[in-house]
Amino acid sequence: MCGWETALESVTYDRAVEKDGWPTHYEHMISESRPLQHVFCPVCGARDQVIHFPNQNLREEGKCSLCGSFNRMRQVAEAALPEVQRISGRRFSSLREVVQSDLAIYNTQCAGVFHKLLHEAPGYVCSEFISTDVPVGSIAQGVRHEDLQGTSFEDNSFDIVISGEVLSHVPSPYQAHHEVRRILKPGGSHVFTVPFAPTDLHDQVRASVEEGRLVHHVEPPIYAGDPRHKHGVLLYTIFGKEMVDKMCMLGFNEPSSYHWAVEKNGYPTEYEQLVSKKQYIEGVSCPVCGSQQQTVRFKGTNFREEGKCPTCGSFNRLRQIAEAALPEVQRMTGRQFGSFKELALSDLAIYNTQCAGPLHNVLQAAPGYVCRSPGLCAAFAPEKQQSSSCCRCEFISSEILAGTVVRSTLHEDLQHTSFPSSTFDLILSSEVFDHIPRPYQGHHEVRRILKPGGSHVFTVPFSPDDLHDQVRASVEDGRLVHHVKPPIYAGDPLHQKGDLIFTIFGQEMVDKMCLLGFNVTAHRLHNGAHGILGNNAWVFVATKPAEPG
Repeated sequence: MCGWETALESVTYDRAVEKDGWPTHYEHMISESRPLQHVFCPVCGARDQVIHFPNQNLREEGKCSLCGSFNRMRQVAEAALPEVQRISGRRFSSLREVVQSDLAIYNTQCAGVFHKLLHEAPGYVCSEFISTDVPVGSIAQGVRHEDLQGTSFEDNSFDIVISGEVLSHVPSPYQAHHEVRRILKPGGSHVFTVPFAPTDLHDQVRASVEEGRLVHHVEPPIYAGDPRHKHGVLLYTIFGKEMVDKMCMLGFNEPSSYHWAVEKNGYPTEYEQLVSKKQYIEGVSCPVCGSQQQTVRFKGTNFREEGKCPTCGSFNRLRQIAEAALPEVQRMTGRQFGSFKELALSDLAIYNTQCAGPLHNVLQAAPGYVCRSPGLCAAFAPEKQQSSSCCRCEFISSEILAGTVVRSTLHEDLQHTSFPSSTFDLILSSEVFDHIPRPYQGHHEVRRILKPGGSHVFTVPFSPDDLHDQVRASVEDGRLVHHVKPPIYAGDPLHQKGDLIFTIFGQEMVDKMCLLGFNVTAHRLHNGAHGILGNNAWVFVATKPAEPG
């Protein structure tokens, strides 16, 4: 799903904006000519900066005293850093740190703050547009000349392309977007800003080149200052909502994520080869508990269910969930967390569909975690409000009413829970929906109890080569019917026989969830540095659209 409405659903706000709307107390401070203090700069990493807005121009002012980046540049850095993390599998707190990576980065400008910070990166390339008379790829005026409408780069050259207010000065901007897509690697991203009017459906084409002749459609022409062009550079386009739709038509916004090592070399990567030879990986940073320099061991070649972290016990699949969930948490809170353990510092409302295991052990200290929520304890088990075991939440039996506490465990049926609508920011489930007789009723219920903009991060047995789900069993007229034999049961500490697998999912799962009103992304994660291996490492993120306005 790609378009303007989908793009809106991924808008990232600071918590203050979600709570109070615009203007926040920050804008009020600026309107009163007060500086912002204790600012962290995501461009250079400087801390405790004092940022001034002398003319209250929120977009183009507010310079960092160390690197000189202003507000718009920090916006670009804030958007680019999660993409860098997704592609490289490493977390960087500022663009300055990206110099330590081996990403191939193309900056469409060879001057300014980004260039000064990134030019020492081994995979960094920059260019400027000099003149239509200069061959692309050649050096002129001391810099590389490129025309974004047709560059000299090979296909699949770059992981990240950065442009700030550039595409508005290109006569054929969508030809340039097409060219950017060509030179991006699969999974790569173009992070950019342009003059944009979100209330306008269509672009405002102020000028164009027709049969080699410059034509002005809107007078007077607008020129932006540029050190390489005496009279500035002409503004051809101010963009509206149609820009997003046209870019989707060009083939942007593919929903799968891959680690760069997989894109480059395929499977098995160096990590799988290492495991096959030594049966362990050293120097792992666990995204569940945050432990560093761990040695993760694999007894066999079951990459999905083995490789336990010696500190928290999380295995490969659970680390996949954490890896996919942390960017969602950052999107909702506006804060970066290095691991699930750090979520104890957040006020997110988190519902884990299982009250046992490493994810539960690490997350239960979070104040909004459902298994330890005082509010839920007061509602469901007042006599146990102070108990550390209060409100464990599991499926006990179909004969028990949802919301009933049985042996200090809150019984919930995901096909119909007892929670109010719009309760949770984040819901986690791992190999749960395959054990539900009506899994899509379960997904419908999850959407109901998610807050607008909230996400369900989950894994299920998934067969990407199959168009349709394999329904192995169902409940019909209150009677269990096995469609595929022998039945498969998965181990469960609460059920002696184990849990029956009703469904192994195929591609239609994503289509059905989209029909339920989710925006679904499928992440095929691979990050050896975090102990995440294997070519069946699928994690799904289903997001409930944010409310308009």
